[in-house]
Amino acid sequence: MTLDSEYFVLIVFIVSTLLIWKPLRSSDLRGKTWLFLSLLSYLLSNIFTIAEGWIFPIAFNRAEHAFILLGSLFMLMGLGKSFPGRREP
Repeated sequence: MTLDSEYFVLIVFIVSTLLIWKPLRSSDLRGKTWLFLSLLSYLLSNIFTIAEGWIFPIAFNRAEHAFILLGSLFMLMGLGKSFPGRREP
């Protein structure tokens, strides 16, 4: 069984993502596609955290950590693309 805090973290993450989704989507920030992929990866990671308390704990634990890694890499790519000093031809 999972902890109540994991549900709380998922709800807070969903609400905060919904609050920043539209401003981020309408911005002219370079690399925002990578940032969207990062948010999606972190969302899936939170869902896998809850799922591992119910079924297949080893598989969902590995999926959770894999998506945290992917989210971090996507965030790094998005931040790398958004710096104004780096221009692509």
